[in-house]
Amino acid sequence: KTIRALFKNAWEHGKKLATFVFFYKSACILLSKIFGTRPSNSFFAGFIVGGLVFGKKTPINYQINLYLFSRIIVAAVEHFYKKYYP
Repeated sequence: KTIRALFKNAWEHGKKLATFVFFYKSACILLSKIFGTRPSNSFFAGFIVGGLVFGKKTPINYQINLYLFSRIIVAAVEHFYKKYYP
């Protein structure tokens, strides 16, 4: 029973990530066609698609959201550190 739950959760995790990547890349391409190549395209594509794919509160989504939040905080601190303490 535990092995079955493990594989079920791994499948859901992989499926969520694959869905996100597919729609994120599609949204980036679409935004590039509409607005041209801009750095903000990645932000808006990630924000919109991330909300749609990971918005429902499930244990798998919660785990992914915590991971992404930690990556954002680390990147923000590194950016701040490089900018103000060269």
